[in-house]
Amino acid sequence: MAYPPVSLRLSVIDYHRAQTQAIRWIAEDLVAADDLTALSRDLVEEWETEFEWMQIELAATTDEAARQRAGARLLKDLSQRNAPCLHGRYHEAFFVRGRRHELADTAGVGWHPDFRDRMRTLQAPS
Repeated sequence: MAYPPVSLRLSVIDYHRAQTQAIRWIAEDLVAADDLTALSRDLVEEWETEFEWMQIELAATTDEAARQRAGARLLKDLSQRNAPCLHGRYHEAFFVRGRRHELADTAGVGWHPDFRDRMRTLQAPS
């Protein structure tokens, strides 16, 4: 399933805005790097729970289209959440979405049910 073009463009913007915001906060001593690490950990834990439920729902199917739709649904569902948030008070939606995209960019999370296996295949020495 292709990523909708408008959503893709906005996801890239969120990613860059979140990166810029985090760098500014660290430079101005408003947030410690440990705080951003803790937020990333919380986002991964939230993702792990939802990802596991998706895998359970898909356990009986090998239909690639269904697996892609489930991954797209997971991405959409998580993208609509503003939590967890930084310091329990910074609730800008772009920041959390951008951090999720950063985690996906570094293979910390993924949307397709088989993303871990696919990443291992890509990273395996030839």
